[in-house]
Amino acid sequence: SPPANAKAYVKVITDGRAALGWLRRENLHRPEAVPEPALPAPRRAPASALAALTAPTATVEPAAALSGQPMSEPPASVQRTKKPPPPPGSPPANAKAAEWTPEPPQMQVRATPNAPGMVAVPRQPEGRAGTARIFTLGLENSERELVDMCNGLGGANLHVTKDVIRGALERLSLRVEVVADARQFSDPAAIGALTRHLGMHPEIMKRMVDFRPFGHWIREIRDEVNAARKTSETVGIAIYCRKGKHRSVAGSWFVEHCLKADGWTVTMQHLAEKRWEKCCRGQCAECRGLEPSVANREEALAEALRQWQPSRSAWR
Repeated sequence: SPPANAKAYVKVITDGRAALGWLRRENLHRPEAVPEPALPAPRRAPASALAALTAPTATVEPAAALSGQPMSEPPASVQRTKKPPPPPGSPPANAKAAEWTPEPPQMQVRATPNAPGMVAVPRQPEGRAGTARIFTLGLENSERELVDMCNGLGGANLHVTKDVIRGALERLSLRVEVVADARQFSDPAAIGALTRHLGMHPEIMKRMVDFRPFGHWIREIRDEVNAARKTSETVGIAIYCRKGKHRSVAGSWFVEHCLKADGWTVTMQHLAEKRWEKCCRGQCAECRGLEPSVANREEALAEALRQWQPSRSAWR
């Protein structure tokens, strides 16, 4: 039989008997073509290349796998695929479930000014600084005994201590650790149109933050809150003024903004809300922040946070 490359050649026979040789098919119509006396041998691939093509890529022994015996190693020509490393905290491959103990969570290490060297402090997520409950009230309208004390003198000039305010709130079944007086931010120029709004009005907040004693006032609240947080997860804060409508409400917005920036969870309650009379009750466009003047409120909040910042993140 002709070799594998015989399809490319045609045997040339003369007189029906004698074979002159082999001629390539594409040379049949060329008169100058001369038949070759013997068919050229086809080129064969090297034996090593044929062995690589026919060799199995992996050795699989189902019987050994089912019997529990170790399977044979694949040939060296087959490259192994590296497995990805296990996730952090997972047990090693050769460890038994009863003997493995998970590693403790990683600690964030930072230096503290009050202790030499480095101290390991657990990393706390947002909102773990604590929970703050802010109450605003007016001396003249929020609690009966406070109202009686204001008779004759009025709430603007009445001298009250922090314990008096705490006692009044305890009679309302409320507990606070921090008490702040906002009456010092007196603004006679605000008498008129601004009295028809609440303390969250942008102009009221801007005027309050521009007072010289504002920085000392809000930092004192910050320090008392941090001190109370050392012994309690929840800290109560009372901010009061004469009517519980302007200065105490504005102060509560400032304190709430700064505490939330430090990761606190904050709730707010206005105890004089039912007695907010002759005002917009916070429902006008300016108090709701729907007018361009809201930029004044944003600037005031940013300034309050800047004044608060020296010991920010003390509990993060």
